[in-house]
Amino acid sequence: MTERTEKRIYRFDRKKLESELVDANLLPAFPFKKEEWQANLFESASHFVEDDFVALVDAIKHVSVDDKIFIINYEMHGKPLPNDIPAEWEIGLSWQEFDSNVQGAPLGSLGLYMWGPSQKWAVICSYGEYLVYGGEEAFIRCIEDHYGGRDKICDRFMKFVDEGGPNVSRSFARQLIQSIYPAEARIGDAH
Repeated sequence: MTERTEKRIYRFDRKKLESELVDANLLPAFPFKKEEWQANLFESASHFVEDDFVALVDAIKHVSVDDKIFIINYEMHGKPLPNDIPAEWEIGLSWQEFDSNVQGAPLGSLGLYMWGPSQKWAVICSYGEYLVYGGEEAFIRCIEDHYGGRDKICDRFMKFVDEGGPNVSRSFARQLIQSIYPAEARIGDAH
């Protein structure tokens, strides 16, 4: 793992962010405030690798001129975090910076929002259990194209659930899938 770079601390208005863009408190319901947005579910942040970051950056560049990712810990907002990690920070669009600043954080215990200045996309990292990508249709289509389509992403997430992750009840996982993939809500129906 590379050494952590200097992080700039910001004072984001979490209440404004949650009223206008994203609110993890709504989960398992659709957590994004922009009704026209679409979403996808991915397995836990511990499975997030460089290829996943490349897909995210490609989608970001497809819909915006964002050159940074804002990150806020929505659960421990304003409180000190383990390993001298700030509650709010900004990183560039490089894997090395992401890997050293975000992957180096104890993602299994953090609830994070990631978004760009354009506010055309956002990601929720729910305590390392699962990721929810949301954004404009072009952002989501770019993500889906990278992974071979919406069905493959949905199947991948359902396999993750069937194999024992995320660490949530099957009922919660079913509700989450139904809110993100209403037409594909098959979990528990065929098992």
